[in-house]
Formats: sequence, C-alpha cells, structure tokens
Amino acid sequence: AHTDLSLCCRLPDSPNFPLISPECPVHFATDVRSWPINQVFPKEEAGYCKEETDVCPSVFLPLNRIFAELSQMTAMSNFVVNIGGNDGKTADPLYPVMLEFPEIDYLGFEPGPLIGQMRNNLLPFKNAVAVQESITPSNVVDLVQKYMKKTITAPDIIKIDTDGCDCHILLSLLNDSSMLAKIIQIELNHILPPPISYMDMCEDDVYGRSGSSLDVWGCSMQAAYDIVRKHGYVLLQYDWPDAVFIHSSLTYVFPCITATGEDIFHRNYWTGFFHAKENYSRFHSHVSNKTFAQSVELLALRSHLHPRSTLEHIIATQEASWTKDPLWIELGIAGSSISTQIKRNGEEAPRITWTS
Repeated sequence: AHTDLSLCCRLPDSPNFPLISPECPVHFATDVRSWPINQVFPKEEAGYCKEETDVCPSVFLPLNRIFAELSQMTAMSNFVVNIGGNDGKTADPLYPVMLEFPEIDYLGFEPGPLIGQMRNNLLPFKNAVAVQESITPSNVVDLVQKYMKKTITAPDIIKIDTDGCDCHILLSLLNDSSMLAKIIQIELNHILPPPISYMDMCEDDVYGRSGSSLDVWGCSMQAAYDIVRKHGYVLLQYDWPDAVFIHSSLTYVFPCITATGEDIFHRNYWTGFFHAKENYSRFHSHVSNKTFAQSVELLALRSHLHPRSTLEHIIATQEASWTKDPLWIELGIAGSSISTQIKRNGEEAPRITWTS
C-alpha cells in the first residue's frame, strides 16, 4: 500500500506546516509515481544529470522536455534568458534546450572570464547572444529588456544561477510584468527546508554570498516560493538544488505533476529532497558543518512551535561566517509572524532587527 503523497508532509492539526513522517524518506525516494519523468506521456527515459555524476541518477524532467511539452500546448515567445551562464554549456540546463530548439532566441549573461567560452559554445546557434555584464537587482530588468525583441511580451524560460543574491534578483524580475516567464529555474540553498526562509540580499548591488559557509547562503526554497507564488507560480519540480516553477495558467500541461493544488509545493519539494538524500553524493559532501546539516530536517519540523529560537539557533551557528560588508540577510519562518533582518555596513558586528 502507498501512503498518500499529499498527506505525507502535513501536520494533522496544522495544514500550513510540513511533516516529515518516518515513512516519508523511504516513500518519496522510492515511489516511482512521484517521479516527474514518469508523470508525462510518453515517459522521459531518464532524468537530466547536468553531466555531473554527483547529482545522478536524476528522475526529473530536463528543461528541453518541459519546453517541448509547453510548445505543443501554448503559444511560445521562443525566447530564453540565462542569468549566470558560466560557459553556456557545462552543467547548464538551458544548453539541451538550445540543442533541441536551435532557432530560438537566447540571451545569456556572464560577468567573468568565461564569457569567451560561452560565446564559442553558442556559435552554432544563430540567435544566441552572450553579454558580459554583472547582473544586479537594480539592472536586471533593464538589461534583459535591452536585448529582448519588442514583439516579445515575456520570456519562455528564465534561469537564475548567480551564486549570490538570487532571491533579490528574482524579486526585481517579477515586479515587472514583461519578466513573467512561463518557466523559472533557480538554484536554491540545498540545506534549508521549508518553512525556513533565508535570503542573501545585495545591499547597494554588491554581489556575492553573505559568507563562506556551504550550509546557509543564497535563497532557500521557502523564500523563493514566497516570492513566486504572489505572481501565480507553483513548484513543478525540485531537482535538488534547482527549483523549476511554472506559471499556474500553464499547469494543465503537466496535470499529473500539478494536480493536487497547494499540496504540490510540499509534495514536489520533498520528492526532490529525499531523492537527493538517497541518491546524490553531493547531498552529503557539499556541507561545511555536518552536524548542523543533519539537524536541519528536525529543526524545520519544529520551527513552527519555536520560530524565534529556531532563527536564533541558525544565527548563532552561522554568524561568524557572515563576513560580507555591506551585509543584508532576510530570515524568517513562513506561517509565523517571526522574522529578522541582519545588516552590517562598516560595523564590526551585524545589527539584528526582529519583527513579530
């Protein structure tokens, strides 16, 4: 007998918080019905491992399959945006899209020395443009619009992987209606589960992570979800550590993956989380503090009971690693009234401001 996926991660007396039951890890990792590759027709033969052996085997849909499914069911702008393109090919989920749909318009941004490799890798695609620009929350919309054809109302796909204040960039993008893409893929913090919300912000557009820790940085799933759902997006899949959000107006294209309404956020998140935990070697190696990383699932489960002490614990274990100046972090527990803002601008110690 199979456990109901939608019930596996719910507290019986509180529908707003996830429950990690003893059966959940085994169930989500092994029940093939929860795998996105098995929830489309015809089934996808195998997931996309991004050519990286430490995030394999994958059971998640590659972006080219998602693009293909959408193109059969709705009008497409045939325009994709890559924010944080690296070399445009290696471990880049947009590259298979270009291989399958080489005529589409592609706009990639890469600020560093890899821009040359990016341009070389994109030479086979006549409508691909690679721009050497550092993307910030203040300039992202203007830069995309600068290169976007006037006839395009919004991109089909926006991929964000800046290894810094991705949530802040996402916030800026979605505040402009021309950036409401059909699909948003974003690299997220791989340690912090819902309902813990964490965001590295770019004060004065200063790029980079808040510190050196591999555990608490970037943009957590809850933080990203809280941003996108206000604009009508739902979680299509979580191919750890990358989330793929789809606009709710298009969920009919993937009825088996998005059929359970608001439950899909918890179902699709924990499907990805537990699959990675069971199968991806990077899940266990890409950490700074193994004790903290191993405690986070239980910390998240109990956070709704003790939201402030949960946040205080995270701050206490991570504050020493937050060396960025200026520093700006937004931290909270979704579903509670407790949040905190952590800032520093020249001071020796960060200022912590609580909201309740």
